[in-house]
Amino acid sequence: MFPVLLKDINELKNIKRNKWNKIIIHHTGGAKVGKIQEINKIIDVWHRTKVIWFWQGKKMQGWKYGMGYHIFIERNGKIYLSERWIKQLSGGHTLGQNRVGIGICCSGNLDLQELEQKQIFVLKKLIIELKLPVFFHKEFQNKNCPGKNFPYKLFRS
Repeated sequence: MFPVLLKDINELKNIKRNKWNKIIIHHTGGAKVGKIQEINKIIDVWHRTKVIWFWQGKKMQGWKYGMGYHIFIERNGKIYLSERWIKQLSGGHTLGQNRVGIGICCSGNLDLQELEQKQIFVLKKLIIELKLPVFFHKEFQNKNCPGKNFPYKLFRS
């Protein structure tokens, strides 16, 4: 069911413009991702079943709405929308920014590899369509995300 392949960028027009005030870019990190496709589905299952979090003093496992990112870009440039995006729900990607920031994750460990040209192209299209300022995960938390090889200068609005 989720994530859902985005077939037309115009599908993004039905968003709650008053809810979101920024885009926050991430990478998957971890092992170097080569030509593996559909990493988005692996992340969605992981977030639905394995993520440990705390709510009102209780240890919880798994997120009801799966993938913490709103939008996911595979290495081949395909864009997937998470359940959080479809339902316009808060994310689970950046501490303190999940209610106002749209989380976009690019597949790949961008400390070890570079974005594919197809990823750069569709990420630029998304940013133009969403019309929001761009930030990077590392600007909100002590992380090197979206990685040392991310082309930061191409995406700063």
